[in-house]
Amino acid sequence: MSETGDQSIRAYSESSSEQREQKVPPTSEATVICGMGPVDLKKSVTSARLYPNSPYMRRNAQAANLASVNGLTRRLIMSGFASGRKESDIPESTVLKDTAVRMMPTHLPPEDRVEKKQRAVSAEYLQEDPEATTTFGNIVHGLNKLDEQSPQGYFDGWIDVLSSQFHGPRIMEMLKGFGLDRGRFVSAEQTLAHFGYTNINPREVSGSPYEEWETKVYEGQPVSLQNLQDNPLYVIFELANVKSDRRLHAMMKSLEQYYRERDVQYLPPVCNGLPVKYDASYDYGQLRAGLAQLNLHTLPRIYELRKDESGHFINSEDAQRFTGLIRELVTYFDENTIKLPWFYEGLREIPQMLNQTFDYESLRRNLFKHEYRGALTPDEYRQLATMAAADTTNRLTALHPHPSRYHRERRQES
Repeated sequence: MSETGDQSIRAYSESSSEQREQKVPPTSEATVICGMGPVDLKKSVTSARLYPNSPYMRRNAQAANLASVNGLTRRLIMSGFASGRKESDIPESTVLKDTAVRMMPTHLPPEDRVEKKQRAVSAEYLQEDPEATTTFGNIVHGLNKLDEQSPQGYFDGWIDVLSSQFHGPRIMEMLKGFGLDRGRFVSAEQTLAHFGYTNINPREVSGSPYEEWETKVYEGQPVSLQNLQDNPLYVIFELANVKSDRRLHAMMKSLEQYYRERDVQYLPPVCNGLPVKYDASYDYGQLRAGLAQLNLHTLPRIYELRKDESGHFINSEDAQRFTGLIRELVTYFDENTIKLPWFYEGLREIPQMLNQTFDYESLRRNLFKHEYRGALTPDEYRQLATMAAADTTNRLTALHPHPSRYHRERRQES
């Protein structure tokens, strides 16, 4: 095992022990269900059902049904934007809800199924969230919904984030970075398994055997986890979407501490000047505007240095804005004698004027999500995911130590 993997696994073990000592409740007040894009639906001329081809999307929706029907959570927030290439007008959130409410709880005896299915249909769904484009966004927009419905304008209850098991270590790290001490990850696979839904893997996905396809999914996780831990530009722009000033302040201060503990000094200048404690007189609107400027995720679409028939750059204003932002960051880092990490060094190479031959896209891509230089292997990450999912099993066992379980004989009865 690599040193990085050993340290990560030891940290997760310590975190799990601390959570057990807190005697946290097995139930939550709300659960954010993560969409898994891109939206890709099976075609049917006989049914209006939105059947997602993605096994992760189906599992998340089915696990949401089981979590609601069996009392793990009280409110559901289906989250995800219109990510499809063909079904571009159908958000992930809509597909999730359609799949969840159509699911028949076949883990139950036939005489109990209709009543429980109706419970899922009539569950308290907060407004579907079609805005979130990232997992960070799932959490941020979910909190917006909860804050809006809270009498004090600030939700402080227990919140779950339900997604596929490979998401677990990253979601737990996000909850830590955002300071959500009452936030927990729920594994869709472990929720399904607790109620007997174990044969859930398709034979193939996108033309590849399922095992090969999922192996590639896990291979891509260490780099995302590392960027969350050491690259503020990968995370911080999402906070521009936080609607509550109090929530924004709390999340910003938590991220500052999170990165300070990891010796990450290169926070962008927009983070400066935030009061130690929440101050209603502080201009949080200006803070949001500054955070939104850091959204490098959208730049591939607007930062295309193509020329029109007259030989002028298209989108030159956006290009100049991006160039100005980069130069502002470099100046700030230099003035404060902050040593740039290796993946920020390319900032110094950006030309003063627009240059058709400069590789702007590579610079943007490396800033937003740098390449992996850690030692955590995909197998070690998979072990972290298994550990992150253990809390789901423990909570469900506390609620339903002897649950009704799905098996094929019952399926034939229905």
